Amino acid sequence: MSAPPRVLGLVALSMLVACSDDGTTATGTHATSSGTTTGAGGAATTSAGGAGGASTVTNGTGGSGGEDPFAGPVKSLTVVDLGTDDIGTTVHFPIPDRTIGFTILGESPTDGALGVFRLRPPNTLSSVISQYAIPGTGLGVFVDEHAIAAQDPQSDLPEAWPVAEGSWFVVFGADGPTSAHARLFVRRTEDGVFHGGAMDVNVFVSPGAGESQSYLNTVLSKMFSNYYTPKIGLSLGNVAFYTVPSSYDNVSTYDEYHALLESSTSAGAAPALNLFVIGTMSGELQNALGVAGGIPGSPMVHGTPRSGVAYTPTGDTGYDASVLAHEVGHLSGLFHTSEFQVSAFDPLADTPECPNIMNTNPQNCPDVSNVMFPIAYGGNVMTAWQARVMQGSAIYRGALIEGGPFSQPISMPPPPKPSHDAPTAYQLPITAARTASSGLERTLAAHWCAESPGLIDTLATSLDGVATAQVTALALDPGAFDVTRAHAVELVYRASATGDGGTTEADVIELATSMLDDPTLGRQATLAALDALHALAPATATAHARARRDAVDPIVRATALELAPR
Repeated sequence: MSAPPRVLGLVALSMLVACSDDGTTATGTHATSSGTTTGAGGAATTSAGGAGGASTVTNGTGGSGGEDPFAGPVKSLTVVDLGTDDIGTTVHFPIPDRTIGFTILGESPTDGALGVFRLRPPNTLSSVISQYAIPGTGLGVFVDEHAIAAQDPQSDLPEAWPVAEGSWFVVFGADGPTSAHARLFVRRTEDGVFHGGAMDVNVFVSPGAGESQSYLNTVLSKMFSNYYTPKIGLSLGNVAFYTVPSSYDNVSTYDEYHALLESSTSAGAAPALNLFVIGTMSGELQNALGVAGGIPGSPMVHGTPRSGVAYTPTGDTGYDASVLAHEVGHLSGLFHTSEFQVSAFDPLADTPECPNIMNTNPQNCPDVSNVMFPIAYGGNVMTAWQARVMQGSAIYRGALIEGGPFSQPISMPPPPKPSHDAPTAYQLPITAARTASSGLERTLAAHWCAESPGLIDTLATSLDGVATAQVTALALDPGAFDVTRAHAVELVYRASATGDGGTTEADVIELATSMLDDPTLGRQATLAALDALHALAPATATAHARARRDAVDPIVRATALELAPR
């Protein structure tokens, strides 16, 4: 799941800026392509990052003069500061030979939507991004507030790969901001071929997350050993642990979520994955287990609303590793193989597609085993094109030659003081999700990488009496995975609201009450049952909450105290 734009809908912004992909005119509020280059000359300054490492270049010319930012030895990751320009300006920038990928990051302190309207290689009238989307996909995701990133390659368009050498350009559109500051991050090797890399991880843990450093180290180890090392060629690099305030134990709005990612300002070296481990997500993020800062995000600059991934642990290290593999895939530029709410697919030809997930048993979809399937449960397939996208991203420290050392970071600010495990007053029970006995159980056990109310409503419309009975049985099954039981009661509740599946509000009240009478009920299922009961029978919910005001689980305890204050 990637975070949606915070202010202006994608359709609305696309209506502000509309034209054919001929590169000359974009109309609307602050969205006219001037045909000019950024800056007016001046010298560039370069700071090298060590042998085979990275370099940082301040280039006031945007590629139209001054020193060549890529002169000298090849660096794994070069940073070029393109300066600040008016929205709608055509900002040219150089891409050198042997480039295997690059990322553009645009930022503005002004509230309002900021987007990559167009990204185009040299010597062509075809763009790799046009009108905030990859042409032909309908996935207009290149817009957000305050910070937006775009990457090449993110598709298998002929313009996207091989990465063309020469003068590219980017045009930012906006609704609110009048200017944007842009930086370019260019990934290279000595021969233009990927030779491996190491991904550093900054782990930020909230007090109520409920898992130890040992548990989280195991999750990270499995993410790489099961997914990224054999499929992509990336290994786990340096891992550092920090803490975030208990106010982030529960994140219920996207504003809170973005503030959480922005708190990474004081993180150490870049590039790195900022991983925020929290207790639960509710409200606007209800039922999400993981959310990425963007497609792509910003692992190369800390402190932006795109700088990381947030997730809530389940007690199953293998399951958590699969959730993170999916979300870090988003952060590295990968889309879902298929979308469930609209008929849209990723821009990679070698990933199978499911034309209509919600009118098909998702377990019968040809892409169900792919890591980036939107209803993700344990799939470990990654294709050659998916690997190429991640290998071109800015999320790792790379090797310039086969067998060579990994580069040094691009920046080394003083790191915050590392945290240590707090006294283990509580830790989530270590569990293992059982093998699903049916496609329905697997769907309910999955990481729903989407806005869950929309998915649940869609699932609810397909329920009949038999399916409703099966879902209810899973909600009551003490042997079912905690996530399965949580999704099951939420589905029955949503079905009662829409009149699907023959379920009434009385059925939901009985189900939630029975679940809360189960002393083995886990965190996610407890919260889901309390939420449904609070909506339909507040007095009953208060009674159950009162009994949990001294629960050892700090997330359950905090929720109970909200519903039944002392």
